Amino acid sequence: FKMDTIGKVSDVYEVEEGSKLELDNKTKIFTTFDYLLEDEDTIFDIKQAALGRLASEYAIETIYKELENVSSKKESKDELLKFIPAPARYEFLISIALVQNFPGLVVKPNYPIDDEGIPTSTASGGMGDIECEDCSSYELVEVTLMQGRNQVSAEMLPITRHLIELEQYTTKGKAV
Repeated sequence: FKMDTIGKVSDVYEVEEGSKLELDNKTKIFTTFDYLLEDEDTIFDIKQAALGRLASEYAIETIYKELENVSSKKESKDELLKFIPAPARYEFLISIALVQNFPGLVVKPNYPIDDEGIPTSTASGGMGDIECEDCSSYELVEVTLMQGRNQVSAEMLPITRHLIELEQYTTKGKAV
């Protein structure tokens, strides 16, 4: 890499055929950790640690207020959350709220993360946004800021497809 200062890069670089490193447009800080770390178990552990830590650090009311802000297209004033793009912030906040409100539920967000478990963008297509697992079922949570007809046309077919795929994947019965 061509480094300007430690942790900063000056351009987008090819890492492997068809994929590029993602850069934060404001600071040009290298933000995509998934390209460097391909071990799914480690990525899962980092996400779980971040969700657990933030679910205990933030009050439930604070998470609800942040959800209200992002739903109303308001910027966050929180030192961590204000740097996460709105759609990714919404998925992240929903994940934190699920951890806070459903003890024992394993929340598995599919967004890419940085090295601290903070999302860099939304979950990519072809998979559900957030998968949740408890002792008896496997749930799929699709998160969107779209409203009205756009939401129905953009989300209904993928949700159906994700549920069918999830039912084939899980041994816990019907995916909901």
